Amino acid sequence: MAMAPPAERDGGWSRAATRLLLLALTMELVLGGPGFWQIAGISIRRTLVATVTLWLIASYALDRFRLQSGHLWLLIWTALFMVVWTLLIPVIVAPHRIGDAVQEGFPVAVVFLAVLLHAYCLDNPSAWPLIKRAAVGSLLMAAVLAIALWVAGTYAIDPLVIGAGAAAFFTWGNSDLQPSLYIQRMPDGFFRVMWITSVLFVPGLIYCIRARRVFGALLFSMALFVSYTRGLWLTALIGIVIARLLAPREGRPAVRLRAAPVAFVGLVLVAAAVLDLQGHSEVSALHSVAERITGALSDQSADERLGQAGPLVDAWQSSPLLGAGWGSSAPASNRSDVAPYLYELTYLAMLMKLGVVGVVLVLCLFLVLLLRRSGRHRPAHVDACIVAFLAACASNPYLLNLVGLGLLCFLFIERDLIPFEASFDHTRPTTYPSMRAHL
Repeated sequence: MAMAPPAERDGGWSRAATRLLLLALTMELVLGGPGFWQIAGISIRRTLVATVTLWLIASYALDRFRLQSGHLWLLIWTALFMVVWTLLIPVIVAPHRIGDAVQEGFPVAVVFLAVLLHAYCLDNPSAWPLIKRAAVGSLLMAAVLAIALWVAGTYAIDPLVIGAGAAAFFTWGNSDLQPSLYIQRMPDGFFRVMWITSVLFVPGLIYCIRARRVFGALLFSMALFVSYTRGLWLTALIGIVIARLLAPREGRPAVRLRAAPVAFVGLVLVAAAVLDLQGHSEVSALHSVAERITGALSDQSADERLGQAGPLVDAWQSSPLLGAGWGSSAPASNRSDVAPYLYELTYLAMLMKLGVVGVVLVLCLFLVLLLRRSGRHRPAHVDACIVAFLAACASNPYLLNLVGLGLLCFLFIERDLIPFEASFDHTRPTTYPSMRAHL
């Protein structure tokens, strides 16, 4: 029998304000896309991150929650990591690129926030289920938006109008920036709807399949399909299979995933066939999807990714131990004039920026967090989400931003705070027995 949660330390107006801030940040990270929303020239996303972090620090000072030794070590690690690879090394290697270093290194601050949030939820257990409900609800809304844009752009409205409207929405208050959106018709005739939030549909699909939420699983499957991103298609299948392989053996099938890959592929084929029958595509939509999958290692985008490997390795060799710091780039491979430090080959780029020492530190931290929980109550679906997300980041720049790192932190917190009965039921209270024994 699950033990009752401990009495919460935060209450009254402070509790309400904390939850309001956490909900606002969660919803903005999910619905705000690339994070370009501004008010009077001030970034809403960065303001929320800074505000929530400072608020949690103030709450700790007021004894609203406690920090354990594990939290303190993580906070010290994060602070030193940011100082060394965001400030010290970039100043030494390329002082003229310090602005890019701060721009790229800032998302690491979300780890600092996540440590404080984890500690807060240990002493205030009702906060985490509320955050999860907000995250899942926002993600479902994002999936509905993606599908609606695809339907409108495919059947009803001029695709150029849809793309311009989406760009205006995601750059509200900051129209000078060009967000990384792919809401447009592809050369093969398919109307693609993809932005950074699309990567969140992968764990959303895995969670819904585990919870047997058929409607949610269909929404996320369709949203992944319209993203037209084969990396997300593949990693979704990888995550589903891993969740099945790691699922605990109980008296009943804990996770019915055997038919999930077939259902997912079937949904893709049906959607493509429907598009083809409508005659709105310049070529067969089914043929387009097939070519999209089979061209994973041979089309132009794949060639561009593979072409980054050589320059990144050459740049790493100039400083193999400590790297060149955040904001650095390979001179022979300029991916973007706006953000030249971003690369699709995320992990090779991290090696170039952090060097062997930095990568080893990151891997050690990751392994420590990953190996903390063991036993028969292992949250297989969360592990599957983590693996699937990291696999998706191998060939796309999903990780080194507030959304990507925010998702990874979310999954690790969920992994530690998930109820021991491994239930993904948001309709009843959540209890966390013996949570502090796992710090």
